[in-house]
Amino acid sequence: MNQKKKYPGSMRALHWIMAILIFGQIYVGWYMTPWKDTNLINELYVWHKSFGLLIFLLVVLRLLNRWRSDPPELPESIPSLDRTLAHWAHRLIYVFIVLIPITGYILSSTYKYSSGVTFFGIDIPELLPKNDTAFAIFDRMHAILAYTMLAVLTLHVAGVIKHRFFDKNPENDVLKRML
Repeated sequence: MNQKKKYPGSMRALHWIMAILIFGQIYVGWYMTPWKDTNLINELYVWHKSFGLLIFLLVVLRLLNRWRSDPPELPESIPSLDRTLAHWAHRLIYVFIVLIPITGYILSSTYKYSSGVTFFGIDIPELLPKNDTAFAIFDRMHAILAYTMLAVLTLHVAGVIKHRFFDKNPENDVLKRML
């Protein structure tokens, strides 16, 4: 059994950097979508695309890091149901942080009025043709995935709060492993 108490430093750093970026992306996406075409909104879309691509690159790095690392096991005192929920929440979060940037890239590439996709000023090739139907499908998918991820992240944070403040066993405080 793995007796380590904390995740490796690289995993902790990537976790917190990505958490900040993802919550920022969700907020900016929520803020910018109902507004009409303005300079501010157009600029937010450009930044949203760049940070979305950054998240995609970081998740690739994070998956490679996780594959080569030896993260700590959950404490044995955590109930089986909580373990199962945590396992599936983590897997879903990884799926979302891979799929959401991909759907964002596709919807941006297929949008007939898009000025393209840039990564902090570097033009990224658009591999797909402009297509209203594809845009509509991927625009909807992007939003559904983002809101579903927000729900899973909320449950993830709720689980951390539960184990930190409400479990009687101090070993169940899983937040310490990520600090």
